[in-house]
Amino acid sequence: MKRRAPGGWLGAAGLVVLMTSLAAAQNGEEAVGPLPRQISVLVTREPLVSAAFTGRYGPMRLTGTLVGAPQTPLTLADLAGQTREARWDEIRELTVVRTVTADLPAGSFTAVLSGDPGALSRPGLGVTGGYSPPGVRVLRSDQPLWRVRSLPEGELVLRGEPFGEARVPIARLTELVMQPITGSTTTFPDGVLRLEVEDGATVDLSLRAVQSYRRDTAAGVATVTLIDGQMFSGKIVQLPAAAYEVEKEGTGERVRLPLDRIAQMEIIAPPAGPLAVGNSE
Repeated sequence: MKRRAPGGWLGAAGLVVLMTSLAAAQNGEEAVGPLPRQISVLVTREPLVSAAFTGRYGPMRLTGTLVGAPQTPLTLADLAGQTREARWDEIRELTVVRTVTADLPAGSFTAVLSGDPGALSRPGLGVTGGYSPPGVRVLRSDQPLWRVRSLPEGELVLRGEPFGEARVPIARLTELVMQPITGSTTTFPDGVLRLEVEDGATVDLSLRAVQSYRRDTAAGVATVTLIDGQMFSGKIVQLPAAAYEVEKEGTGERVRLPLDRIAQMEIIAPPAGPLAVGNSE
């Protein structure tokens, strides 16, 4: 592949772009200590969810960690009729259809996945705690909406307060909403995320330069936006063994979120300053 521009990508077997912050910006923070930055994350593996269902004596809504679910995946179809399977811990929203259409009969379900574009900014349906940028609550019209072809039988197991552990029959479920983890972080992990953006063309992205990250776990692809506004989408070649440490909003609890557990992430207040862009030659 030919060189496209100064500071651009090089290489026939692979393309490499290594993003690093300017030393001046780093030194400025070192003088006053790391500044906390807002962060919002959707996770796989034991996410926090709110489940609404029909209880024995009336409507119920519980919020807790999803610690158990059927192994059988959900079968979903997009508006074009293409199908895919999804695990329960990939579900951002699952909602029973109340307005009947030709394609969506009463009692059927629609879904949004945690790796779908815009899933992090959805306010949530009937629950509080959804993340949206400061002063804005946006429901993206271009966000994929999945129709649920089949729900597996069984129960969802939630653990939380004040109920301890509860088993929610899927047959009684009316809504399931994954809650993002929101808080602040002063620790940005080292590591390089490698994406194949074209056949044989790879790009290396420093995690310290990442502002937002979205991963489709089933397809093995990711979309990454850097703090200078550049965006890359590609197949994940190398996922570093790195983690973000987050102080949760409201409780102050500190949690460690490995990158391989994150479906979608956004840092709300990125560091100021340009980036130095280099390539391997």
